[in-house]
Amino acid sequence: MSLRRRTTVQDDLLGGGAPRQQNLGTRPPRRRNRAPLIHPKYILRLLGFLCLLGLLVFGSLALTINTEGMRPKMEAALSAATGRNVAMKTLQFSVRSLSLIGTDLTISEDASFGGHVPFLQATNARFGVRIAPLIFSRDPVVTAVTLDDPIVMLRQDAAGTWNYYSLLKGSSKSITELDPPAIEVTRGRLSISFFGDDAHPIRLRDLQLSSSALSLQMNNPFTLAGGLEGGGTFKVEGRAGPLDWDSNGPLVPMSGLLHAANVNLADSNLVSSSPSIGGQVSFDTSIESDGRLLRLDGQAKANKLKMAAAGAPASDPLQMVFTVAHDLNAHSGMVNRCELRVTKGTAIITGKYASGGLSPLVNLELTISDAPVTNLAPFLPALGFPLPAGAGLVGGTIVAKVKLDGALEGPYVTGNVTVHGARLSGFDLSSRLTNVEGLDASDLNNEFEIVRFNSALKTGGAGLSFENLEVAVAGLGLLNGVGTIAPDSRLDFNMSGVRGLTGPKGLSIPFTVRGTCASPEFKLAR
Repeated sequence: MSLRRRTTVQDDLLGGGAPRQQNLGTRPPRRRNRAPLIHPKYILRLLGFLCLLGLLVFGSLALTINTEGMRPKMEAALSAATGRNVAMKTLQFSVRSLSLIGTDLTISEDASFGGHVPFLQATNARFGVRIAPLIFSRDPVVTAVTLDDPIVMLRQDAAGTWNYYSLLKGSSKSITELDPPAIEVTRGRLSISFFGDDAHPIRLRDLQLSSSALSLQMNNPFTLAGGLEGGGTFKVEGRAGPLDWDSNGPLVPMSGLLHAANVNLADSNLVSSSPSIGGQVSFDTSIESDGRLLRLDGQAKANKLKMAAAGAPASDPLQMVFTVAHDLNAHSGMVNRCELRVTKGTAIITGKYASGGLSPLVNLELTISDAPVTNLAPFLPALGFPLPAGAGLVGGTIVAKVKLDGALEGPYVTGNVTVHGARLSGFDLSSRLTNVEGLDASDLNNEFEIVRFNSALKTGGAGLSFENLEVAVAGLGLLNGVGTIAPDSRLDFNMSGVRGLTGPKGLSIPFTVRGTCASPEFKLAR
């Protein structure tokens, strides 16, 4: 600014000189904005060009990548990685997922298991790959594997060897040299046959498996969920690996949590294929294994439990807490503790089992100490001992020590059972004893007290035998004898009773008990 200009402005501020005229109605001229360096329409055109270029590049990948020519190479790589023959019907590159998609993928079965049915077959197999090696060297470096609708057949021969052993041996050398790919399975189906019994497999359906790494030399996290054919669902979350070997086979350490709900024992073949066992079981358990010994610690709840061919589903659920150690090589285990939950007293099962053959073999001991009869009575029908219609056992306590040896659905039973102070209600004993002259029970109503019940138990060809049976009934007297309950709940007892209120005191009156547990018939013995 010049000196003259500064003086004029100063004079105006001090009031000197003629006032300057200002046109208040006229706005000062705006300062014009500078033109943008790049106009927005050119940016939009550039972005559109880049998108079009990207589409052309990715679209050309499907044309430049000869996937059918790459299919034999891919099959050879998978065959080397698994040690089995791997085949696909077609192999295509998906621009959308940037992956190779094979259709009708199959992995052959171990020849020693017949080999006529594939070990694995999947509708689609999607392989995530690295794009640069795929384009420039035609080398499919797999980073992830997704199997859709796979069917897997796990089979065990009579000696206990599984058909996947040879697969692990074949893949243990090659797959560890690669970066472990992620693995995912959707809508899978799995059939598991034990000890050569292909007629009664355990079938799992709707399997969903995911793991961030498929490596035999790593401890891999995994999640496996699905359902059981016949009813029930399950979910396992844990870690498995690394793989090792000993003289008996592969060792795969594992840890995790298993949750199962409403597993149908009768239709799932999970415990036995026998119709004697039934009910629904839900359980939560922790899993710890070093590859040789599997340890399970958890709790379970069984609804509508049935343990005999002529048994009826139990009306009350059975809850238990258990600790089991299973030897994976010997196919047997130890029930360290299985506690049946009752309000008072204890009911505990301990012992051994072996899972070979069509049915588990058990060597167990059941110990009951002062447990309420009211809580255990609802399970009598499940064991094939139904009470008469409308009858019920209330009050009292039970003490028992019973051993079970043999097949789970029909073990050999020995032991002793004692009941104190139980009351049988809803059973008209007086009318049923009218045919037994001398045992007058007319003063008993529809509820009477069993002061004491004691008997030795033993199973035989005819069913469960009661030896040295003694029953003291309040208001009637002492009854004793022997007898059996057949597997179809038919009764065959030879008894004698002493009625102290009628006839010569101490005179034994013989009688028989026939019919069934649900409808017993009393008659005077001739």
